[in-house]
Amino acid sequence: MDLSKSVALITGGASGLGLAITNDILTSGGLAIVLDRDGKALQAIEINPNLHTYQVDLLETDKLLDLLKVIFDKHKVNVLINNAGILHNKPLVSFGANGFSKLSESDWDLVLNINLKVPFVLCREVSEHFIRNRIKGVIINISSIAAQGNIGQSAYSASKAGLEAFTVVLAKELGPMGIRAAAIAPGFMDTSSTHHIMNPSYLSNLVKSIP
Repeated sequence: MDLSKSVALITGGASGLGLAITNDILTSGGLAIVLDRDGKALQAIEINPNLHTYQVDLLETDKLLDLLKVIFDKHKVNVLINNAGILHNKPLVSFGANGFSKLSESDWDLVLNINLKVPFVLCREVSEHFIRNRIKGVIINISSIAAQGNIGQSAYSASKAGLEAFTVVLAKELGPMGIRAAAIAPGFMDTSSTHHIMNPSYLSNLVKSIP
């Protein structure tokens, strides 16, 4: 796969899987445009003439749309990688020493907004950019094996299942114009979010089970 001609827009590209994607594109000679809300992580990325970084809260749609206009004026983006996401680990309803605990609507909305609404906005705007400029681009949405359903991850699983269905629609609608769409569903990865939701003993056993 030749990435040297890629002009890739990557969300959450300053850490974890996103940073690995960013570095691969840069190593291959492509241009990486990274959107991330973590300013310190953005500053920590090794300086590269083919790297352009922007600190932005993707949930602030108006600011995101303004930023995309600036980016599209400067670059002919031909790859979108929707990598940014959050993982909230809590059962729908649980009972403990302090009584019942329920997953809040605010937590549900936050996960769905970041993991599904943000990719929708970016796919919509980037698709228009592709079509206007007759770019046969590629959209890659980072899903998860949790799309099949994980205990304690109802919001996350629902968001990733929705993202996969959304990606199928994109492929069908945009395919006739030469625009490809795909979803990638990784398993557990050595990222900060994985360590945040798992106790060390479970994580250790999980690592031993991976070839």
